[in-house]
Amino acid sequence: MINFDYLSLLIIMFSIASSYLVNLYIVSNNLFLSVPSNRDMHKKTVSSLGGISVFVSLIILLILYFSLENGFNLLVIILSTIIIFSLGVFDDLYNLQKSFRIMIQYSASFILLNFMFQFDFTQSLLYSAIFIYLINTYNFMDGIDCLAINQYIFICVALAIHQPAGSSLSFINPIYLLPIIIGFYFFNLSPARIFLGNSGSYLLGFLVSIFYIDAYENNYISIYIILIIHSVFIVDTMFTLFIRFISHLSSINKLNSKYLSNIVKSLVYITSPHKSHAYQKICQLNSSHMKTSFGILLYNLFWLLPLSLLSAHNTNLSFITLILAFLPYLSICIYYKAGIQKLD
Repeated sequence: MINFDYLSLLIIMFSIASSYLVNLYIVSNNLFLSVPSNRDMHKKTVSSLGGISVFVSLIILLILYFSLENGFNLLVIILSTIIIFSLGVFDDLYNLQKSFRIMIQYSASFILLNFMFQFDFTQSLLYSAIFIYLINTYNFMDGIDCLAINQYIFICVALAIHQPAGSSLSFINPIYLLPIIIGFYFFNLSPARIFLGNSGSYLLGFLVSIFYIDAYENNYISIYIILIIHSVFIVDTMFTLFIRFISHLSSINKLNSKYLSNIVKSLVYITSPHKSHAYQKICQLNSSHMKTSFGILLYNLFWLLPLSLLSAHNTNLSFITLILAFLPYLSICIYYKAGIQKLD
């Protein structure tokens, strides 16, 4: 592990500056403006190319800093990252088919896992499926200002706290990759002047997936800790998708008895744009993106992080801490009727 020195700090500052300047250029020139619809939480036309600045900053850090690590498979990381980022850009521009998106996400994940972590074929297939879930979970939860960015910060900090001193990693200490979002952060504060877009949310979801797999495979966190620190995104997406699926399936079953066809239609339906996530309903109620985003961040820091530390120090309590992590936000989803929307 390379310690922070003057050269490292200079590289990080250059990465942050480049990210800031890319965002400034995009915002100043009104590039690729996203027109809000009735499914969006935003009311103003804003650029959704923020993922470009995150990508540029990431590549700079990878090349100028982390390529100095012995044995670091830089080319594999850059290749898979370019694939995921490019997929997000084309999805932002052309609204790609869901099946095509899944296929490309799977391919990029498989390349990374197979060549960087050197998993066998079966392991790579299994972990690639987890990557797809986490990437799309991140995309689903990127609906209001700063929520996805705050979650990324929390995950990086939480994993850094859990990492034992002197432990070795296949990838990079997550705390070192915090600077890639700093240049973007200033432009995403409410009222946001730029969004991550699919390119940014796919990329952050991809990085978070690598962090989790790396930490788990190097035995410094358990599956319980991963589920605890990621529980807001897991509970919100799973509960919302489940309710939407059941509601839609029930409604179309009344119209015809083609149950298998109805199941397929309902599975397609739940991936369509909507604003019935719990966090979206909370945001609508208090009319504030920042209150919602930072409220969830505080919940992460003062409830989920302590629970994850308790799970790490007393493994006998891991299942109990997991339940305690899931229950409060599950109650929030039930209270706000996540997944139920009049427009549906």
